[in-house]
Amino acid sequence: MKIYHNQFVEQHYFPHQKLLKSSWLPSDAELDCDVYKTQMKKLGDILQDIHPTYLLSDVRNLNCNFNNEIEAWTMEELMPVFISSGLKKQAILLNSRQSEASGTLLHSTHLAGLILEQRCFEDANEAKAWLLST
Repeated sequence: MKIYHNQFVEQHYFPHQKLLKSSWLPSDAELDCDVYKTQMKKLGDILQDIHPTYLLSDVRNLNCNFNNEIEAWTMEELMPVFISSGLKKQAILLNSRQSEASGTLLHSTHLAGLILEQRCFEDANEAKAWLLST
């Protein structure tokens, strides 16, 4: 079920799987840091409202220059919101260019005894299978 959509992102929630899919929509323009932060804050609000267990983040169309400020903001401001919402696993879908830059990242973020597992994929089916595996 579609729960949010604007010119940048679209989110669908699958309640029977407790899965939220968040997809960046194609855009020719590079996003500035403020637009990125605004969209990610909205995602955080949605996570806090519906409390999914799994997040499939499709960033293959995201056109944003990640700098140290954005990376620090994500870890300091956004990850605590993700974790406190009850999120347990996040699969991040990358395109081949993004994947070359990051590799197959498997990462865990800890906050107050809670853990968020994160992993990058190029294939959506593999990503979803990993998310829903126990």
